[in-house]
Parts: sequence; structure tokens; C-alpha cells
Amino acid sequence: MNANAPLHVHPLIGEVFELLHRMELCQSEPFVWMARDAINKLRSYEEQVRNKQVTEGK
Repeated sequence: MNANAPLHVHPLIGEVFELLHRMELCQSEPFVWMARDAINKLRSYEEQVRNKQVTEGK
């Protein structure tokens, strides 16, 4: 990964990740499960965006 590349594809996604990680620390099992599921979906989305940028030469 490029050292100068941003951690997330958009700053708002970074904020959502932060919120979801805080939610993941809660003690409610369904709440934790939903937060983890959302985190995984966001990671998948970001990976798709980065792969598209690489294939388009951006």
C-alpha cells in the first residue's frame, strides 16, 4: 500500500468506520454482530473502489 495514500477512499467512510468500531465495543451481542457486518461490507466496498482505481490507472 502506498504510504501517502489515505486510509479510506473518502473521509466520511473513515468517520463511519470509527462509529462502527465504537459500536462493536458494546456489550449487546446483536449490536456487535451488526456493527461487524457493516464494517465487513464497508471494507469490501473500499476494496472494490481501490481495485477499480488500479485497473483504470488512477
